[in-house]
Parts: sequence; structure tokens; C-alpha cells
Amino acid sequence: VNFSINGSQVGFYSHTPDIPDPFLYNTSIYASSSLPLGEHVFSVTLGSTDPSVFFFDYLVYRYVKSVT
Repeated sequence: VNFSINGSQVGFYSHTPDIPDPFLYNTSIYASSSLPLGEHVFSVTLGSTDPSVFFFDYLVYRYVKSVT
């Protein structure tokens, strides 16, 4: 799985499934602490030629207001 923000690749994630449960739960697969304040486009691309499954459960966005 490739991750892009505003058209630039920012990360990659790969998981080899285990049997009998091939899915991971409560797993962060991308995080960034340097995203500037503003509007962004976040894209996920399945980059494998093998059959792939991607379930999107939730996104957490945190904004910390700096004190000046």
C-alpha cells in the first residue's frame, strides 16, 4: 500500500498475512508529525500485482495550536 499527500509519495506499508486470521486490528499504518496546517489530499494506492484487500476503518487528525 502506497500513501501520498498532495501527489507526493510519503509512505509505504506491506503486510504478509498469517493464517487463520490474515487481518491486523488496531494497527497504525501511516503517521506524520510534520504535516503543515492547511488543506491536503491523502491518497492510498494498492501497489501489488497480487490480489489485495484494503479496509479503511478510521483516520485520526490532531491539530496542536502553538502558543505564541
